Amino acid sequence: LKASTEVKEAFQISLAKIVIKNSNDAQQDAFQLKPPDICQIYEQLDRTIKYGFWKDVANDMGYGKDAKWCSKYYTNTFKQALALEDFTKADKSKIESRIKELLAKNKAKDEILGECKKMFTNKNVFMNKIISFVHQRFYKLSQQHQELR
Repeated sequence: LKASTEVKEAFQISLAKIVIKNSNDAQQDAFQLKPPDICQIYEQLDRTIKYGFWKDVANDMGYGKDAKWCSKYYTNTFKQALALEDFTKADKSKIESRIKELLAKNKAKDEILGECKKMFTNKNVFMNKIISFVHQRFYKLSQQHQELR
């Protein structure tokens, strides 16, 4: 999801405030928490506490964003702060090679995605980047594969 710097900052501060409110750790300062810390606190919250959570974040931040937008922005963008490793060119090259191998064996898209995700089970990489890359490369490489037939 695309967001202006102003919206990103508002989201981060609102998320931090709501996370602190729900974590019973009032000593924390929402303006001092870094994205990885905010994510870790959120991920540790009990599921019952998370009910209505994104609505609270949306109401706090404003900018016309709703709970659904906040939830998606967290999952697809903000949460990458938890990833300790970068998704490198070498990783992309390995994925592309694997997709080509699997296309040659006439494997389905879901199977190819699963195989590519398995390649990163021992790495702390933001999985959404991998999934997005696999979808993009699958589309392009499957078209090329069809043309070669």
